[in-house]
Amino acid sequence: MKPSASAPRPVFHLVANSHLDPVWLWDRREGLNEALSTVRTVLDLMREKPELRYIRGETLVYEQVLQHAPRDFAEIRRLVRSGRWDPVGGTYLQPDMNLPAAETLARHFTTGQEFFLRHFGRRAWAGWSADCFGHTPFLPAILRAHGLRAYAFGRPKIAGQERLFWWESPDGARVLATTYAAGWYGCERDEMPARMDGYLAAVVHSPVKHLFVPFGLGNHGGGPTRRHLADIVAWQRAHPKIEVRFSTLHGYFAAVEAVLAKTGVRLPVVRGELGFCLRGTYATALRVKSAYRRAEAAVIRDSKLVTMLPRSQRHSFAIRLEGLWRGVMFNSFHDILPGTCIEGAMDEQRDELGAVLHGCRELEREATIALGRKIWVRPQPVPFDRPTAARFLVVNPQSRAFRGLVELAGMLDYRPIWAYANHPEQVPLELRDQRGRLCAFQELEPGHHFMRHLPWRKRVVFEVNLPPRSSRAFTLGWVEGARRTPLRGGMSGAAGNGTIFNGGLRIVAKRGAAGLRITTPNGPLLSGDGLSALLVEDPYGPWGGHYEEPASLELLKVREHWKVVDHHIVERGPLRAALWCRLAGRRSHLDLTVHLGRDDTFVAAEARLLFLEERARLKLRLPGCSQADFSVPGGVVRRGPQGEVPGGRWLCTLDARGRERFIFATDALYNFSLSKGALYTTVARSSRYTMDVEEKDARLPPGEPVIDRGEFRFRFLLGTPGRLSREAAVLFEEPPLLATLPSLEERASPRKRRTSER
Repeated sequence: MKPSASAPRPVFHLVANSHLDPVWLWDRREGLNEALSTVRTVLDLMREKPELRYIRGETLVYEQVLQHAPRDFAEIRRLVRSGRWDPVGGTYLQPDMNLPAAETLARHFTTGQEFFLRHFGRRAWAGWSADCFGHTPFLPAILRAHGLRAYAFGRPKIAGQERLFWWESPDGARVLATTYAAGWYGCERDEMPARMDGYLAAVVHSPVKHLFVPFGLGNHGGGPTRRHLADIVAWQRAHPKIEVRFSTLHGYFAAVEAVLAKTGVRLPVVRGELGFCLRGTYATALRVKSAYRRAEAAVIRDSKLVTMLPRSQRHSFAIRLEGLWRGVMFNSFHDILPGTCIEGAMDEQRDELGAVLHGCRELEREATIALGRKIWVRPQPVPFDRPTAARFLVVNPQSRAFRGLVELAGMLDYRPIWAYANHPEQVPLELRDQRGRLCAFQELEPGHHFMRHLPWRKRVVFEVNLPPRSSRAFTLGWVEGARRTPLRGGMSGAAGNGTIFNGGLRIVAKRGAAGLRITTPNGPLLSGDGLSALLVEDPYGPWGGHYEEPASLELLKVREHWKVVDHHIVERGPLRAALWCRLAGRRSHLDLTVHLGRDDTFVAAEARLLFLEERARLKLRLPGCSQADFSVPGGVVRRGPQGEVPGGRWLCTLDARGRERFIFATDALYNFSLSKGALYTTVARSSRYTMDVEEKDARLPPGEPVIDRGEFRFRFLLGTPGRLSREAAVLFEEPPLLATLPSLEERASPRKRRTSER
C-alpha cells in the first residue's frame, strides 16, 4: 500500500548492522575471531561503496579490533569522524536485560560509554539491543542515567501496533523507543525486496514517516552484502515516492526528533513492561545461573570492599576489579546467562565464572589483610607452650548496618588436643572481640569428618552488630577455665526430630507430608501444605516456547507431588537451630537445611538438589498470595498472575487485598509465576541444548544430554513481612565477609601510639 499524495514523503533509514553473538552455537574463541573477520569485511565493503553507513555496538568488539587489528581500528576512527560509522548502544556487549543486577547493567553502560568517549570523542545517545529476551521495566531510567535518550530493540513484540513510541519506566523516566515495523534486525541474502515491501505496507500506520529499516546478515557476524545494496538501489528506482537513505541509528532518531519538534506529533506512551519473552530462559541452566550469581555478588561486594581500603591502595585493587567485572559482564550476554548456547560453550563459560570467583577470593584475602593491619587486637596471655588464639576479621562493606549471626571456623592448635580425645565438646573455648571482651557463641559441628574424636578445629556461630562500611576483629581460642558469656534475649530451640522454633517462627517436617510447614503466632506463614515441591511437565527447549506457544507461558501440569521422606535436627542451641529434611519423587530429591536464629523473622535454607529428570522442571510452591512486589534491575514492580516472569534477588508477596504475606529471596533462581493463590519458582529444567521446538518434534538422537542434570546447590530465604525480613532479603547475596588474619607485625596499641605521638 502506497502513501497518499498529501502525506509527507516517507523516508526509509536503511541501517546496516551485523549482530554478533560472541557465544551461541559456537564458543567464545570462534565468536571473537568472527568479530574481527566481520569488521574487516565491512570495512572492505565501505571502501567499495562510499554511500554505505554502518552501526556497531559492543565495545568488546572494538577492544578486539584495537588489540588485534590496530590499522582497522584507525580506519574505524576516521569513518566515525566522517559520520559513516556509528558507535551505538553504549554497552560492553548486548547483555540479557532482565537477569543481571542493576549494578551490572550500569557497569555495561559505564564501560561502553567511557570507551566511546576515550577513542571516538563522544558517547552514544542511542541504545541498541537487537536480540535480548525482554527488558527490566526500569531500563528507560538506566538508559537516561547513562546519557542515552533513545533505544532500538527487537524483543518482545508490543501489544497493538506501536513500533515507534515513548517508553516510560515506573519512576517516570522516558526514552524514545523503536522496534522493527517488519521483519527482524537482519535479513537473508535475497530478502531485501520483500523486506522493503513490508516496510512500505507498514509506513501508513506510522505517525512519523521515518522508518528504521535494519538489514544485514546476522548471528555469526556477516553484515551488509553487495547483493543487499544492489537490491536496495533497484527497489528505490521502482518506488520513487519513497526516499531510501543509507543511514545510522543516531541519524534515524535525530530525524524522528526533528519531526516531533517541528510537527508536534504525539507518539503513544508504553508504560507496561517489555519483559516477557522466551520465558524458559529465566530458568534454564541452573549451573550457569548459580555460578553467575555467586560471581556477580562477589564482584559487587568487592567493589564496595575496595572503597574501605586506604586511598594509596585502592588503585591497584580497582584495576584488578575491572578485569573481574569484565568476566561478569561477558557472562551476562543474552545467550550465556539465559542458557541458550551449546554444551561446550556453556562448560567454558562456567570455567570463566569460576575464574572470576577465584579472583574475587584472592582480592578479598589481600584486602582483608590490609584492613586487618589497621585494627589493633588486644592480645590475651597464654600458658607456656600453648598457641595464641586464631584471629578473624568480619567486614560489612555495605552502606547499611548489619546485625545478625555469622559463622567462623578455625584451628585451636597445630596438632590435635589429646587431653580431650573422645570428648571434643568439652574443649573450653573463648571468643573475644578486638578489645578483649568476651562474646557469646554457640558451638557447631566441626564441618569435617576426619578423626572427629580428636578436637583441633572448631566452628561457632555468634551475633555481630556492624555499622555501615565497618570491620571488627575477633579471636577464637582454647583457654582452660574459659568463661562463657550468658545470652540475653530470645532463644531458639528444637522439639523432637522434626520441629525447630524461636519466639516468632516454627518449622515442622513430618514424614509423608506434602511440604514443610512454617507458622507464626498469627497462623501459617504459608497456607495449605506449606513449602512444597512439584515436578511438572516441560517439553520445551532452553527458550521455553521458542515461538511463544500459549501452552508454554506457564507450566503447571504436575507429574509428581514430592513428599517429605526423612528429616532430623542438625543444630540445636540458644542462638540457632537447624532442621534437615528431604523432599523426594521417584528419581530425584531435594535436601533442605533450614536455619532459624533466635531473633530471626525469617528462615534461611540451603538446598541441595539431585535432578535426574527428562522433559520436566522442578518448581517450589509457596501458597497464600495472589500478587507480588518483585525486585528487578533498577527498582521494584508489582505483578499479578501473568504466567512465568523474570525476577531474582527478592520479592514480597501480597494477598488479594494488598496485605503483605511473606518475603522470598534467592541466590540463584530467576523464574516465578503467580497462579491460583500461590507463588511458584522454577528450580531446574531438563531441556535439551539449543532445541527450538517441542521434544516430540525435534527428532533428536537417543541419549542427547539435558542441560540441568546432576547435583545443584542454591540458597533461599523465606520470612514474615516487615523491615527485618526485608533487610535480610536485600543483603542475602552479600553477607558480611569473614576472613582469617595472619600473624603479622602488630600495629601499636592505642596507649603506645599516644606515647609515641608525644
